[in-house]
Amino acid sequence: MPEEALSGPELESLQSTLLREAVAFARRRSPFYMAHFPRFDDPDSPSWGLPEFRTLPTTGKDDLVRFNPDFLAVDRSHVADIVATSGTTGRPIQFFLTARDIERLAENERQSFLCAGVRPGETYHLAVSLDNMFVAGLAYFSGLVRIGAAAVRQGPGNPLRHVQLLREIRPAGIVCVPSFMLELARVAEREGIDPASLGLKRGIFVGETIRNGDFSPNALGRRIAADWGIRLHSSYGATEICTSLTECGHGRGGHLHPTLMYAEILDERGRPLPPGEAGELVVTTFGVEAMPLVRYRTGDVSFFETDPCPCGRTTPRLGPILGRQTQMIKLKGAQIYPGQVEDCIREMPEVLNYQIEAYTGDDYADRLRVFVGAAPGSDGIVDLLREKVRARARVTPEFVVLSPDAVQERLFAGGSRKARRFVDHRRAPA
Repeated sequence: MPEEALSGPELESLQSTLLREAVAFARRRSPFYMAHFPRFDDPDSPSWGLPEFRTLPTTGKDDLVRFNPDFLAVDRSHVADIVATSGTTGRPIQFFLTARDIERLAENERQSFLCAGVRPGETYHLAVSLDNMFVAGLAYFSGLVRIGAAAVRQGPGNPLRHVQLLREIRPAGIVCVPSFMLELARVAEREGIDPASLGLKRGIFVGETIRNGDFSPNALGRRIAADWGIRLHSSYGATEICTSLTECGHGRGGHLHPTLMYAEILDERGRPLPPGEAGELVVTTFGVEAMPLVRYRTGDVSFFETDPCPCGRTTPRLGPILGRQTQMIKLKGAQIYPGQVEDCIREMPEVLNYQIEAYTGDDYADRLRVFVGAAPGSDGIVDLLREKVRARARVTPEFVVLSPDAVQERLFAGGSRKARRFVDHRRAPA
């Protein structure tokens, strides 16, 4: 797309115009922003630009929970679809979309999939939900159709059925949560099938990171590549921002779509950080009618990569998600994110599933407990895990070995539609 190859000044000019339009629309149409923006400079002023934009307050998930209906910027008669966040990090939040918002979703995924190398006439296996108010499955399907590719809408669950379909249809690629690929590989091998023989060429992975901070594949990414022999593409997205960012074939971060969103990386005090420095991803949506967001704090910690990409796109790229802002754990002076522990666990094929739990100890300090579902005969696995985590993350969590079925029950407790691999039971400070 032409806007993906703009020079720095051209890109800034384009996004300044789109920011002015987005803030003006939210200020006129969204009851929440009507109440919060009047004391700030009018975006319709000719002098309004990025400096004025950065004085605007950020919007948080707590705002969406408390004032959810006040974010609706259109009459309810224009709402075409109602979706919701998964609720894995808190109370689910409802989001409304107009028909044009659904078209925007499809266009976003068209751009993301093209960036990843999807081409017309190919077939892609969708192992994600298209029901239960889940927006991403709808977006992926619509984006593939818009490209001219075919979709196999199997959804999550029933790994054996997935393996059967992969063998029968032989799609070019798959879209799924990356840890599901490990389950599919185990099922295929149990059936006497080499996963690499099923013909997949590309995996577009959502919901979990497959890369380290230096863009090398992490333990999960390495295991998928070894099992399947496919190209790995990480894709970041969130229900609230109605946008996703997907890696090109060079795997150096998800390319931003400059006409669909404006992204910032901010420190804990709300100050912009330079490329390469990690902070919270903050997003302003462009072209969203029903529930536009201005300076929305996603809670995800990442960084921008701005070195030239060999693919020719000049847009900044979003690095791997390093963790959630609220999930940082302090253990005996060390600060870690659950992902650092997960990477150690995933290096061990004996671990079939797991859940990490943060809680507050009797001394009011953070504590970490890991429930591990291990294969039969995995004696000594706790000692191995403890040694790996201590060497890599400089902390020693408590490990509890359970049956894989018992861990599975914990992962989906309360009817969660996503596996809750991290649960936070820490007490709020008094």
